[in-house]
This record gives sequence, C-alpha cells and structure tokens, in this order.
Amino acid sequence: MHGQTLQIVVPTAKCVNHCPFCVVGNGRNSIADWESTSRNEGTSYIRRMAYAKEYGCDTMVLTANGEPLQNIKFLLRLAGYHDLLGVAGFHKIEIQTTGSLLFSNRGVLKALKALGVSTVSLSVCDPWSDVVNDKIIGRPERVPTPLLDICDLIKKWGFILRLSYNMIQLDNFSLHQYSDFLGYLSRAASLGADQITFKRLHALDYDCPQREWVLKNGVTEKQWRNLLDDIKHRCSPLEEEMNGNMRYSINGISVLAIGDCMSPRDDSYRYLIIREDGRLYSRWEDKGSLIF
Repeated sequence: MHGQTLQIVVPTAKCVNHCPFCVVGNGRNSIADWESTSRNEGTSYIRRMAYAKEYGCDTMVLTANGEPLQNIKFLLRLAGYHDLLGVAGFHKIEIQTTGSLLFSNRGVLKALKALGVSTVSLSVCDPWSDVVNDKIIGRPERVPTPLLDICDLIKKWGFILRLSYNMIQLDNFSLHQYSDFLGYLSRAASLGADQITFKRLHALDYDCPQREWVLKNGVTEKQWRNLLDDIKHRCSPLEEEMNGNMRYSINGISVLAIGDCMSPRDDSYRYLIIREDGRLYSRWEDKGSLIF
C-alpha cells in the first residue's frame, strides 16, 4: 500500500467561515481536544510524522475542521517539531484555506514560511465575484477578502498558488452561468495561479443540510463529465498521482480534477491523518481507522 499525503488537522475554534458543503459541519470547536493532549504534543507529532514519511507519504497538507489560519500558535509549534525531523522531514508542504485572516494578521504568512509551506491551496467557489464567493463561503463581513488581492499577496510571499475550485452551479447564485474549462482556466491565469484543482463536492451519505445543499448546487454528472473530457483533450498529461488522478498541464498551469476525495482506491490509503488528539488515522469519516 502507498500513501500520498499526510494531512495534519490544525486545531481551531469554531470556523470563521460557514461553508454549506463542509463535510465536518462547518468546523466544531477542536481546541479542547488539542489542549487536553498538548502536554506531550511534541513527541506525539514527531513520531507520527516520521511514521508517515517512512510509510511513503511525500506531502504534508495542513487542513482543519475549521479555518487552519485561526491557530498560528499551533503552526509555529508544528514548525519546531518538523525541524527536528531534519532531512527526514517533508519537502512539500501545503495549506488548504479560504484565505480568510490573511489580511487581518500578516503573522500568518510568517508562520507559514517558518514551517516551510511551499503551496497555498485557495478554496474558491466563484472566482469572478467576490460578493458571491464570500456569500457562499459564509465569510464574516468584518473580513472582506478580494480574491485578486489574496492571490497577489500569496504570490508576493513566494508561495505556489493553487486555486481549488469547488465545482458548483454558479447560475444558482449569480448571473454568471456555469463556465466551461477554458473559462476557469482563463480566470486562473489572470489571478496568477500556478496550479488548478477542480473539486467535485462530496455529499454525505445521510440526510442532512450538507447533503441537500450539495445535491442541489453541485455540478451535474453531465457537467462534470464534460469538464473531464475538456481537460483530457485540451491538456498534456504529466503523470498519474498515487490516488489515481491524472495531472495535466496547459499554458504553464498544472491541472487536476478530483471526483471523490473521500473514497479509498483499491487497498491503498489516499492519505494518513493526524487529528487534533495527536493520533494517526487512515480515514476522515471513521475514527475506527486509528493506527496509533
């Protein structure tokens, strides 16, 4: 079996955003879990990061049940733990964020640099309208976030910029009709993106507001298939990633489409996860997947 990424869940208070498609219910308060285990946190994280690297994970991804930029203290601690791994550490480190808080606290960017983050993956619903994008994400009104300014800031600090498009039916929210691949590509180029990920939203398998929202507003099967065909015929293939997705290139921009990131492929892990309790798991949705 092979692992692609080690995902580290940054402990956060209740998320500042309110994304209706979030699979963890807009982020529960996980600070308590973190504080209850932080006394032995260093040893716990170092052992599990080393295990994941030996297992075959080559990329560390910072994610959260909320917005990972909410906990700078943890990011700085993690930087110290990672440094202790030395040459056995991760050379590719990515953070997944909506960009909220980047402008309100520039110390965040310094923390990401200290940790060695190479890629900032920016979650976007509507790349053409800041108003619609912020409304869908549920970004606080006190945190206005022009997408172009966020992208410029990320590039200015020397990070690789990945736009992670949450694929929705935009005409449900604005006058902007559903765009095709070339439309999204053109917009990404104008924002200075180095990489694009098209992400089909995952609907939970039980009745709940998240499932209802995704089924109503996510792209249709036909739209998704058309997008995949467009990518395949217009882009040059690069390589197949460990999770089975093919990575492509067009006009100097990397392109990836992810259908269901929650499902395992054959007998392989798509990822390993260090949760807020400092323990290692193999599945997001099942705590029975505890490894140690």
